Parts: sequence; structure tokens; C-alpha cells
Amino acid sequence: MSIAYLSIKNEPKLCQPLVLAFLGKFISTDAPSQLTWLEAETVRFARRRLRPITPLEIAWMEEVGETLGWGSIFVASAAGILLPARRMVKPVKAHFPAGQKSLVSVVKGLTKYHIWIGVTAMGVSLLHGISLYFAEDQLDIGDWVGAVSATLMIVAGVIGGMLAVNKKNMKRWKKPHVYLLLLAGFFAIIHILAS
Repeated sequence: MSIAYLSIKNEPKLCQPLVLAFLGKFISTDAPSQLTWLEAETVRFARRRLRPITPLEIAWMEEVGETLGWGSIFVASAAGILLPARRMVKPVKAHFPAGQKSLVSVVKGLTKYHIWIGVTAMGVSLLHGISLYFAEDQLDIGDWVGAVSATLMIVAGVIGGMLAVNKKNMKRWKKPHVYLLLLAGFFAIIHILAS
């Protein structure tokens, strides 16, 4: 496509739609179907920039899934610390009366937000799995172990939700809730080691 310099200088508003239409022809084409999700997004990103891109500009796409994974471990640990914290209250009261007040306030805070912390942990771990699946476009054995861990978390979360709604009649489900989460944590450790 050629445009005369005088046309650009004298009639820039007339040339602008022509140039945009010409560039749009290249920007709007779809990425090849044989590319993985991450590769296709990289191609689309590069086409929109209309300049050479650096690896640092696209590195964030590869790190999102991994960051979500570590975030889910952190949030799940915050929800899981409630059980040992509750069990420590009596020994702390007996041996360290000065530390009793701070530990009781921590346990009350964890109890108050336990459900929301658990829901956040499930959501972040699911986002972790989904984002890495789209990035890699396949599941290996470590990914399947992570899926088992997430499924156990969801089942334990459903039981925990039932416990929160009806505490008196559901007391027998408290141990399965805890044991399923411990089992999910075990599979999460295997998932981390396998990845």
C-alpha cells in the first residue's frame, strides 16, 4: 500500500482510515489452531503491539498459574491452622497465661473467617488448575493428582458448608471434614513434588 507524502501532509484524516484498515487486516487474523493456548495468546499479544516484543513482556502469562498455586497453598494453610490453634488454647492457658489473650483472639478471628478463607482457597486452587491446563493444553500425572486434591477440597467444603448451616445435627461430619482436608493436603504435597 502506497500513500503519497503530500496526501499524508495535506489530508491526514483521509489517510488515517486507510492505514487503520490496512493494519487491521493483519491484526485481526486468528492464530494458527495447532498452537497451545499460551502460544496463541503470545501471537495475539505480539500482533497488537505492532513492534518487537521481549520475553519479559510475556513472562507474566507463564507465571500466573504458578503464582495462583502458591497462593492457594498459603490461603489453605490459613484456613487449616484453625484446628491446631484451637488445640493449643488449653496448654497455652496452663503454661503461658500471658499469651492466652493473643492466642484466643487469633482463634476467634480464624473461626470468624474460616469459611470465607476456605472458599477463597478452593477458588484460587481451581483457578490455578484451570490456568495451567490452558497454558499446557494437557494433563500429566502431577496435574491429575492436583485435580484429586481439588476434588477432595470441594467435597470437604460442601461438608463444611453443611456444618456451618446446621452445627447441632452435623457434629459427626466434623471429623470427615478435617480428614478430607488432610488427605487433600497430602495429595497437594504429591502434586507439588510431581510438578
